[in-house]
Amino acid sequence: MDINEYLKQFDKFTKDPTLEAMYFLLDKFDNPQNKLKIIHIAGTNGKGSVCEMLNRILVDSGYTVGKFISPQLIKFNETITVNDKEISDEEISKILEKLSVYIDEYNSKHEIKVKWFEVITSVALIYFAQRKCDFVVIETGLGGTTDCTNVVESMISIIVSVGLDHVDILGNNIVDIAKHKAGIIKDNSDVIYLKRENDEEVLNVIIDKCKKTNNKLH
Repeated sequence: MDINEYLKQFDKFTKDPTLEAMYFLLDKFDNPQNKLKIIHIAGTNGKGSVCEMLNRILVDSGYTVGKFISPQLIKFNETITVNDKEISDEEISKILEKLSVYIDEYNSKHEIKVKWFEVITSVALIYFAQRKCDFVVIETGLGGTTDCTNVVESMISIIVSVGLDHVDILGNNIVDIAKHKAGIIKDNSDVIYLKRENDEEVLNVIIDKCKKTNNKLH
């Protein structure tokens, strides 16, 4: 399979994102996201840096660590690594050959088709489960609540910053955007927020979400 040619057919985003396609595709692979210990990172700026720092700490501590970031600088393989080694073209092709069957099935029944980011996120989660990663570090692509990485049940959620970004999708004020970012927070886990000056509105959104989901906020 020509990976680049195959991926070119997909639109990257939709203005009305849902998690329906992600759950459909991952269910066909026995829900690999539920077999992983995941640290999930959202934020307007700084996600990539935090991912890399956490990855470095965990790898140097002797764990097998998957890392999923976006976008790539040059090649798609850069976005998916295990212990700093990029996924190979052969490994991507093996997964895509099976995944493409279910993508076609989904697209034949739905008006809103599977998007590019949904494809690569699915590939990443399937690959990390195949590699039996001890931990997986994942950054969101856009927002949080309906970002396609938000199918994971993370053990730790990290929100590194909240600013005005993707206002056409996330909302045109800081509170609405903060609610989207806080959407990655799952029940009964831990949350880390990198607090900044004069961000009481954002902090209140995160505190409220943590109370509703029985989370410990750091």
